[in-house]
Amino acid sequence: MRVFAPRTPFVLEAAIVSVVAGYATLLIGFPRAFEHWFLAMHYPYQNRNPFALFMVPWFVPLAASFALLAWIVARLWRTRYAALLLFLTGISLQWSFSFLDHGVNAWRLSSTLIERHYGHSEFPILAFYEEHPLQMARRYEELCASTDGPSFTKSKPPGQMLFYVLWARAYHVLRLEKVFERLSGPLSFRPREPFTAYGAFMTIAFSVFSNLPVFALWEIGRLVRRKRVGLYCCVAFLLCPSIELVTMHMDQVLYPLLASVTILFSLLAVRRNKYYALVAASVLYAAVYTSFSLLFLVPTILLWAGATILLRKDRRARILSALAVGVVGLAVSHFLFAAFLNFDPFAAYRRAMANHIAWRKTPGLVGPLLTVRNLWELAIWVGWPTAVVYVWGCCRIARRLGRSRKISPADLFVLLYPVLLVAISTFGHTVAEIGRLWIPLMVPLFVAAALELDTRDRHRAPWVYLVSSLFMVLLAKYFHDFW
Repeated sequence: MRVFAPRTPFVLEAAIVSVVAGYATLLIGFPRAFEHWFLAMHYPYQNRNPFALFMVPWFVPLAASFALLAWIVARLWRTRYAALLLFLTGISLQWSFSFLDHGVNAWRLSSTLIERHYGHSEFPILAFYEEHPLQMARRYEELCASTDGPSFTKSKPPGQMLFYVLWARAYHVLRLEKVFERLSGPLSFRPREPFTAYGAFMTIAFSVFSNLPVFALWEIGRLVRRKRVGLYCCVAFLLCPSIELVTMHMDQVLYPLLASVTILFSLLAVRRNKYYALVAASVLYAAVYTSFSLLFLVPTILLWAGATILLRKDRRARILSALAVGVVGLAVSHFLFAAFLNFDPFAAYRRAMANHIAWRKTPGLVGPLLTVRNLWELAIWVGWPTAVVYVWGCCRIARRLGRSRKISPADLFVLLYPVLLVAISTFGHTVAEIGRLWIPLMVPLFVAAALELDTRDRHRAPWVYLVSSLFMVLLAKYFHDFW
């Protein structure tokens, strides 16, 4: 039995390589019997190669970015500026993967912003003409209620549109059109007047903004255990296929930041001062104002709190007082958002869910088979290496529990989080597009995978995990469609 114990050297590495290689064979249709197997999630590009195979120089930025990441993991993570270096590496990686599209630079990165065939381009285009952000937010329900109004805005609360409008106003007020007109040519942005320079501005701004969760994840890892866990949280985030490929959607640009910041301040409320719960509650309410998919943060925080209360008697009073402060923060936030932004979360939720169910055609519960498919797709888009490490950690924790050994609150949370994912899938009226819609739900998975990587050999960097994760992103880029 010890041969298969979680601490056995190289067994986890072999499992990661085997799963990634096995999935690659499914994607390329070998053996042929699996070519149309539905779990292969085979959505190829149509009649085009997403890699600039005959333009070797376009692979140089990706190789340089990954080399920098490897250097940080090996040496630089102990320095004061490690989180900043990871942040800059994340930006470089996103652009490098975009450069692989036949060397057309930023087109793939920015295509979801203003291309006509992407429905979500409705948001930045509407924001371009909006001159009064506060008025727009206050009359958002009227906009959604109009029969000839935009369609995608009807499935969201006002926060997402407000985010776009604020960036658009910054573009106009700072008079950045001429600056980004000069950049749009060299960076190969497709012309779509009058949005070409605007699209270039949003792409550059959002590519920077989407990597801000690195700082929150770094601190989360330090709070949960130590600095090295923070490093691995960031690595899992930066080598996640969804983060690198499903770009310019708020699911990738904004939601992970809101999720990670909420979790960070919730941890600070327990570890440092209960009044951090006021900040956590405010960010949580702002997150829900932006997207109802971020409601998952409520049961996630309660799950972590419950695990801590159950296993750490010395922290029960602190947890309960932090939760009480958080409830007060939510009540204050509700009053402020209603008074200044005219936000009724219950009416907005009913309207958004009715639109979502009609669009998705999922009026009832999502059945077991489709839930398995959702979880399978989640494993693909969080990255098979991260998924394997997470499952490996669950097995290790279950083994300790079976031997009547003590486990930590973090261990119990890791073990129970899949139950929450199954519940979200069953009651969430969502099938498919998990690679985009569940990006914020991946944040706890990054932390769990980081904890397991740190539990392994603490004197050896997880090179197999790093290289396999990079290969997984390349697999997803080559064989999958993403939008």
